[in-house]
Amino acid sequence: MSIGESGERQQALDSDGTRAFPCTLLQERLWEQNSNDGPEGLNVAMRWLVNGRLSHTAAEGALQSIAQRHEILRTCFREIEGRPVQIISPASPLTLSESLTRKSGRLVTL
Repeated sequence: MSIGESGERQQALDSDGTRAFPCTLLQERLWEQNSNDGPEGLNVAMRWLVNGRLSHTAAEGALQSIAQRHEILRTCFREIEGRPVQIISPASPLTLSESLTRKSGRLVTL
């Protein structure tokens, strides 16, 4: 997979359907900071307290819909040809463990 210069919004399609885009200048700077043991506060974990009944099917469908609609949730960063690039994976089925939705009032970790 090869990509264009960082100023171009050219995309390269890999055989598995992933797309690679050049990073913005800010993304490149954050990549450099992270490479040099920089801030690790860029990943945010979420936990929800659910009161009442939670439909497993509805929760799984909602999360899948959100991930399908928002490419940023399917984006990771890799280094290709010595430069960081954004890799956007195609939407794929998302499964939610039934143990997370079984009892009301439990913490749901995603």
